[in-house]
Amino acid sequence: MDSVYVVKNNSVAHKLVVPRKEKRLPTIVWSCCFFNDTILASGDSRGVVSFWNFQNGALLSSLETHQSEILCLVLCENRIHAAGVDPRIISIKHIAGNDFRVVQQRNGPIRDVRAMACFDDKVYAAGEDHAIFVAKSGCQVLANQWNVWDTSLYMVKLLGMGCDGIIEGLQKILWLGGSLAMCRGQNFVDIWTNGAGEQTTSSGEVIVKRQPVYLARVYSPEKKPLVACELSADGRFIAISSTESTTVYQLSMKNEQKTSLRSKCVTRPGSALKIVGNCLYMTTGDFELWRVSIKDGESVRVLEQDGCGGVSLLAVSPCGGFAAVLTTRLQVFVIDIKTKESRLLRVSLPIDLTFTDGDSLFVLCATAGFNEPSANTKVLFEFPKSGGADRRSASMVDLFGATGYRAVAISAGPDDQLTRSSVYGPVGAPAASTGKLTAAIPKALHFRSQKRVCSCRLQAAEPSTAPFKLKKFGQQ
Repeated sequence: MDSVYVVKNNSVAHKLVVPRKEKRLPTIVWSCCFFNDTILASGDSRGVVSFWNFQNGALLSSLETHQSEILCLVLCENRIHAAGVDPRIISIKHIAGNDFRVVQQRNGPIRDVRAMACFDDKVYAAGEDHAIFVAKSGCQVLANQWNVWDTSLYMVKLLGMGCDGIIEGLQKILWLGGSLAMCRGQNFVDIWTNGAGEQTTSSGEVIVKRQPVYLARVYSPEKKPLVACELSADGRFIAISSTESTTVYQLSMKNEQKTSLRSKCVTRPGSALKIVGNCLYMTTGDFELWRVSIKDGESVRVLEQDGCGGVSLLAVSPCGGFAAVLTTRLQVFVIDIKTKESRLLRVSLPIDLTFTDGDSLFVLCATAGFNEPSANTKVLFEFPKSGGADRRSASMVDLFGATGYRAVAISAGPDDQLTRSSVYGPVGAPAASTGKLTAAIPKALHFRSQKRVCSCRLQAAEPSTAPFKLKKFGQQ
């Protein structure tokens, strides 16, 4: 803290001391960027950009450009561009000698800017917003950013295993509904019929009984980039949201190898979609929750909750009474659709969530770091579907019956059951000798089903009274 170190030949050549704004508040230098062969720029927690001669350690100039922390700097067109918790992109130009001046300010990002890069004389900025911004003459949204997973391995396992092979939690890539499966591309979705598998050996090797059939490819209107899509649980409707609009189609199966599409309604673009019955639930902006009637396209705003981040994942209870969202700030909110009230859940590093057909909401969390999670580290939490304190929790060992697994997704099954998936899918890792997939058989069966985790068998979590504070930064 309070310093920037210049290292040369494996030793500290200079220590650049950064002043404090308040005596008891250390200054943290969040980013550094070389301006030329002699000048180094640094951005710190005071909102100050400092310019140093890194050859002799002299401070050349300091500019207080932002109202809060500067998290990133980038050099583009002989200018330093700075942004951070104060999301304005400020451009600084070297005039002469020790004279540096602010020459431009770009407004675009709403929340923290965490990273910037320069390419082709343009500045690209991204962070807690669900959009990537490009700044040239102005600052415009380039594209929405979403989790993209490699699906080449999972497509075979998903489509070859039918309903037991649900890997819906491979976020926004694969969906199952009725007898259909859907996967997404950059500006299209592909529709398949489900395959079917059966286990014929004592070791649990999966044999494909019926191959999936490719039915259709559906492009977004004008082939705009795809932001979100959804397949209804019964396979009757699909919803496709591009950067311009959201379109709902009705699927009609003519036979096992043909299907027809009919557009039902068109509405605003959304960041996350969920179809329940004849209603489409969608989130927009920062964030708003909307309910759209598929029959007539009538839309009703359920909730507006600004300043909480964009929504990356949306789940709706089968009864349509509650919704849960995972935001880009890694927060989970449960929304009562009737009363239009939301509750914040106390979870850390959530990555997936789902409602069961009973009275439960499950939230799957990641573990910090790259070490193998311990048997005492809880990663799966059960909440009442209306929110509140967690009822039960489970560790990775509870979920898989052995160490060496990491859950990446959960999805609801019938009768208040839950399917968990690791990087190997809902089954175990390939056997080293044969390379074939084998079902994971735990040494001690903690749950009622062999392949599904039953909510009533989860062990109770220890009560916690730790306070929870929602902190807002900078311009929010």
